[in-house]
Amino acid sequence: MIAVFVLVAQLAGGDIAMMPFGSTVACQAAMAGLQPVIAVEAQCVEIEMFAPSSVYAPEMAPLPVPKPGMRA
Repeated sequence: MIAVFVLVAQLAGGDIAMMPFGSTVACQAAMAGLQPVIAVEAQCVEIEMFAPSSVYAPEMAPLPVPKPGMRA
């Protein structure tokens, strides 16, 4: 399993946007850069996903490439 940080933002028009990040720092930096006029509310959510080569969930591919030192 690998950790993915997802920025979930509720937009002013009522839509929801989600974007994955490789670290909590990158997710929080993106969240801080959101314009208040566009995004009403935002949060970073950590989720765990199967690695791209996993035989248990091939339908989850493509996923972020594991960083050096991370185990699948």
